[in-house]
Amino acid sequence: MDLGQQIRVARKQHNMTQAYLAQRLGVQPMVIDRWEGAICNPAPSQLKELGKILDMSLNLGNRTDTDRGMVSASNRFWPWRAVARYWR
Repeated sequence: MDLGQQIRVARKQHNMTQAYLAQRLGVQPMVIDRWEGAICNPAPSQLKELGKILDMSLNLGNRTDTDRGMVSASNRFWPWRAVARYWR
């Protein structure tokens, strides 16, 4: 289970909406959606706060972006590059 899925499952177990969690963290609700959709990752300080709010450990360890199913920074703005690798 990747980080975004962990956040989504924990949030739903605590009966929180994305908007409520975003308010508790001081971010926009769209940010929570992007984390859960594996578009971007929370900052380390946000991970600590998420862990406190959701009562869980959210440690990324030493995994790379591809291990987490993340889109690399270069592909974030050019999504067809990420999709093109499946068409080869």
